[in-house]
Amino acid sequence: MRRPLLAVFSLFICAAAHAGQAPSSGVQAQAVDVTQIRAAALDTQTRCYRLIHHDTWAFRDCVAALLAQPRQASIWRLGVAYFGWVGALNSLRVGMAGAEETANEFLPQFRRLQKKLKIDDATLCTSIEGDCSVRTARMRQAEASLPLAPARSNPARSADSDGHHH
Repeated sequence: MRRPLLAVFSLFICAAAHAGQAPSSGVQAQAVDVTQIRAAALDTQTRCYRLIHHDTWAFRDCVAALLAQPRQASIWRLGVAYFGWVGALNSLRVGMAGAEETANEFLPQFRRLQKKLKIDDATLCTSIEGDCSVRTARMRQAEASLPLAPARSNPARSADSDGHHH
């Protein structure tokens, strides 16, 4: 008679241990796959980041061209736009011409996608190496000072002998 009682007790312990977990019917809470965002950011870095060292607007145009590709998943577009902002932010720290305008262009783009995909700042930040607390603080500061409708323009700029704009 002790075995049925032990079996019932074991089932009770098992049920208590799994309480609050998603049912095993194959439907689970959707987790964010940061690897997709990271892959898109890395692809953007590979294709576009070399341009920013000589011409911030060429970097912006490269990232914008990637974003304009048809039939790209929102999570991929998030990685591209987020890298566009992070790359421009890095150049802004060293005073590159056009970096602030470029950062201001990509900030609302990735924030809209981030909101649509319901990805929090901490999770998104882990998709690109760096200090997340500083980056997130800078993002919030930039958002607070962002103009309502950032203009996309190429201000007059001079080219050096190699044709690079600084």
